[in-house]
Amino acid sequence: MNCWTATFRLAESLLGLVGCVCVVYAVWQPYWLGDEGLLIKAVNVTAAGADHSSYSGLTDFRALATEQIFAILSSFLALCSGCICLVVMCCMPSSWTTRSKVSHPLVHTHKVLHPGTLLMVILIPTGVFFFISWLIFTLHHRQDIASDITQLGSCYWFGLSAWVLLLLFFPMVYFTELYAGYKIADKMKYLLKDSLTLEDC
Repeated sequence: MNCWTATFRLAESLLGLVGCVCVVYAVWQPYWLGDEGLLIKAVNVTAAGADHSSYSGLTDFRALATEQIFAILSSFLALCSGCICLVVMCCMPSSWTTRSKVSHPLVHTHKVLHPGTLLMVILIPTGVFFFISWLIFTLHHRQDIASDITQLGSCYWFGLSAWVLLLLFFPMVYFTELYAGYKIADKMKYLLKDSLTLEDC
């Protein structure tokens, strides 16, 4: 049982961590569409006959657009969420799902502490905020993308991978763990009931 729980927990933590890394990388790097990013634009500079690239942040210092606001929010959430994923993956034993004995009046006694639920609560908002930013950027540049999809840079695809991991694959693993847990708990209950019946006989 503990091995099965640890496997799901490791999968959830890894998916969350990789998704958060992709969010942070995509937000704070250029190359979404050509040399343009959400917050940063790559500028080619020629010096002494050599070409190299530098980054200029928040081009024209204009008011932040909607996708940029959501991008900044999602990046800070991703940093916090990534740290929590590391804590869950490295510091929480598989036996952490034991029932708590907290006697505080605001906390229900015997409530199950489930790290997967904690990850769900922090990773889903991160994925939703970033997905909104990614979707608005895609809609704003849909004509450029439709004319030449090869203009899309690596950060755009990292962003796509990020929200797919956070909003699709992570919930699938989480709900699979819950479903399998309920099934195993039911089987264990029936086995225990049968064993007690045999002992009574």
